[in-house]
Amino acid sequence: ERFITDLVASSLLLQFIDGTGHSDAELAEAFYWLGVVEARSVDSYWIPQAEFHLEAAIRLAPAASFAEDAYAVLEEYVVLGYGGVAGADLPADVWAKLSELRDLIAAERKPPKATKARKG
Repeated sequence: ERFITDLVASSLLLQFIDGTGHSDAELAEAFYWLGVVEARSVDSYWIPQAEFHLEAAIRLAPAASFAEDAYAVLEEYVVLGYGGVAGADLPADVWAKLSELRDLIAAERKPPKATKARKG
């Protein structure tokens, strides 16, 4: 039953993404949910899309409330996909991409530097 729900959700999300006039934030959230649905419902690594969708969500809106969740799902999906909880078998370039995405989110989460009020 959940598979059918995920299939319908995936179809609707893809239609939304293919549409026009959406903001980056709206597209990012659609990619996030599409990645979540795909990560939990597709057992095949033949043509994995979850990684692409989750990365797109982060890159389009790294400051969005769901960016950290997208990263967590992506990291788990990729690490487990390479066969280990510790990620020992993960290639260096994959770790580098994960690190880049984590840094992108962190850079957007930093509070702005306080500026001193100018005396007039």
